[in-house]
Amino acid sequence: TSLALFFGNQANADVLTAPANVSSCGNELSTAGTYTLTGDISTSTGQTCLTITSNDVILDGAGKDITGNIVGDGVDPGDPGFDFTIENATVTGTTSSNGAISGTGGVYTGGNGGSIIISTSTVSAITDNGGASNQSVYGIGGNGGSVALANSTSTSIQANGAGVSSSLGSGGNGGSISIATSTITSLHANGGNAGSNGGTVGNGGSITITNTDLNLSNA
Repeated sequence: TSLALFFGNQANADVLTAPANVSSCGNELSTAGTYTLTGDISTSTGQTCLTITSNDVILDGAGKDITGNIVGDGVDPGDPGFDFTIENATVTGTTSSNGAISGTGGVYTGGNGGSIIISTSTVSAITDNGGASNQSVYGIGGNGGSVALANSTSTSIQANGAGVSSSLGSGGNGGSISIATSTITSLHANGGNAGSNGGTVGNGGSITITNTDLNLSNA
């Protein structure tokens, strides 16, 4: 008897360890190292194609297309997003390394966004935001992460600090965005809101742009 697990329109998900080839969506990239696409891969619109659960992952697209989201978000309350690199790929979907929210128990700080490096690729939206703190009394929002775009194209990059829902607390700082020899439409690295009855608003992040085609709707 066999059991097939379906993610979007893909079956038989695997937990991969580097180095490894990637031939379908639905896989988890679970250790540091290089993963290489063997062909175009896809899942349903808005669904997760690949999940990243380790730092220092390199996804080599080998010139292929990925349709679906690439998710490297923090998992447990307050966890940071994972650090990874995408190169030589076209990604239609959201690429993310968001910090996890704080939770309502002992963890009162949202996780920081991770580090995303995009090289020689075309990607849609990139989100690298801090995780919100949803404590009722005091909380600290996670900081936005670090995004570097080189020789690439993206429609949107967000590296915002997270706000807090508590009565007291500090918003996270915006992250760091570096754009070199690329094309970009929208950039956001805002600080998060403070508590409703007191606290510190997060600072805006840093944005460095060189040799880049800008058509910004917001920065």
